[in-house]
Amino acid sequence: MRRALKPVKARYTASLTDRCASSTGTGLAELRQSSAGMTRRMSTVAACTRTEMNLGLVEMMRYNAWANDVLLAACRELADEQLDHRLDVASGSTRELLVHIVGGQQTYVLRTMGRQHEGELDRDSEWPGMATLIELATTTSAELVSIAERLDPESEVTLPYLGRLYRYPIRFFLVHATEHGVEHRTEVKLNLADAGFTTPDLDGWEYSEWADYGSEVAAP
Repeated sequence: MRRALKPVKARYTASLTDRCASSTGTGLAELRQSSAGMTRRMSTVAACTRTEMNLGLVEMMRYNAWANDVLLAACRELADEQLDHRLDVASGSTRELLVHIVGGQQTYVLRTMGRQHEGELDRDSEWPGMATLIELATTTSAELVSIAERLDPESEVTLPYLGRLYRYPIRFFLVHATEHGVEHRTEVKLNLADAGFTTPDLDGWEYSEWADYGSEVAAP
């Protein structure tokens, strides 16, 4: 499983160190030759500083992306009757829940921009097909990672609801995206297990192996 998923890693884990170093190290003299170059460099340095401040949220969004990849890969070849299986305690069938997970991510991305209800998928949406669902999951997962990397921790947005306006910190929607994904991926796993399938392991230790964390070090 780990080897099969390795190629997608670059979508979510392009080295922050490499990206920041490339803009603040080599080429600095050239950038300084123009005010536009200096402006670009200062903007990139500021972005890298924000990323360092937000590494916890960035990591959670990377985990979220990885978990979606693993779960959707496990569901890719399910037959219609298997997708429609529902455990009594689950809030929907596997099909409904997968659509809801991806539609939720579309909504959270919009809400970080002060927008919502722009045709995102929901539980009642027509089934888009597994290939399209995976593509949408990949795109929105990557967008959530990018939002976390660029996030100003104090930034806020205003959302309209029933004729009134409500203000939220943008970071809240990343927290909500994390919780939402964990909750409904768990329901999908329950449905799969009840239907007799071996479910994918979405534990943090599995993620750490995929992310190449936990290298052995010499004892002091």
